[in-house]
Amino acid sequence: YTYSSAGTYDVYVKDNAGNISEVKKVTVGQSDTTPPTGTTTVSATITNQDTVTVYAKVADEAGGSGIGRILILGWYGTSWVSNDTQGTVQYDSVNDRYYATFSLDDIKDTTTGNTNNGEGTYTFKTHVYDNAGNRTITNGVTVTYDTTAPTITANPSSSTTATSEKTIAITVADAGGA
Repeated sequence: YTYSSAGTYDVYVKDNAGNISEVKKVTVGQSDTTPPTGTTTVSATITNQDTVTVYAKVADEAGGSGIGRILILGWYGTSWVSNDTQGTVQYDSVNDRYYATFSLDDIKDTTTGNTNNGEGTYTFKTHVYDNAGNRTITNGVTVTYDTTAPTITANPSSSTTATSEKTIAITVADAGGA
C-alpha cells in the first residue's frame, strides 16, 4: 500500500481464502526529501591567534524531519579535518547557532601527516544532515593565519640629524601577507 499523506492507518492482511488478520494501527510521517540549509562564518578571517571558532547557522524546512547531524570541516593542504578530531560541535542558544573551535597549529594534512604549524589559508565548511539523511554542504569561508610581524626599514636611519628638510625612504614588507 502506498500512502498519500501523513496520518494513522488501519493495516490488515486478507488471504485468498478470505481470512483477515488482526488490524494494526500504523502511524506514518510526512516524507522529507528537502535538504536542510546552512551558512558558515568564522570568528576572524585574518588572525595571528592559534584558534578560530567556526559558526554554523542551520535550519530544516517547516514540517521537515529536523536537524540530525552537523559536521564542521577545516581544510589545509590537501585534506579536510573534521570537528570530530578537534572538538565537539556545541550549540549557542543565545545566538541560535552551532560552533566548534579549531586549533590551526594542530590541523593536519592527512595526505602527508604533517601539521601546518604556521601561516597559511584555511577553509571551513559545514555539512548539515537532517534526520531523513538529506545533506547540505555550505560554501567555504577562509581564514588567513599570519604570525609574522611586518618589517620596516628607513633610510637615512632615525639617528641622522637634519639641518634642512630631508627625504626619508621607507620600505614596508609583510611576509605573512595579511
